[in-house]
Amino acid sequence: MPSHTFSRSERLKSRKAIAEIFDSGELAKAYPILLRYRLVPRTEAAAQMAFTVPKRSFRKAAHRNRIKRRVREAYRLSKHLIAVPEDKCLQGMMIYTGRSEESYYKIEKAVNKIIQYISALDTQS
Repeated sequence: MPSHTFSRSERLKSRKAIAEIFDSGELAKAYPILLRYRLVPRTEAAAQMAFTVPKRSFRKAAHRNRIKRRVREAYRLSKHLIAVPEDKCLQGMMIYTGRSEESYYKIEKAVNKIIQYISALDTQS
């Protein structure tokens, strides 16, 4: 049975790693989520993820936090579907790009679509 936790080792916190994702990372989109990611040699977890919601679209912190909670929950429940090689780690930044607050169902669908896309890329290479 897969672990449905989002542990400390799975959180992407390094400013340097996040900057490198934006400099040389790949892109995957499924409205309202955009994923910037890259594959690096594995250190701890198979995937490390960070989440963000732009202040320009949602001025109130309470609204940004609610959306981040929804995206994190959708990721947490479907992260076991990510397929990366044993020696690689997927580092990614999920960005909410919608202009209005979408339902959890739509967010979950978008996260699942992105995870399927990432996993399909890995099996092709």
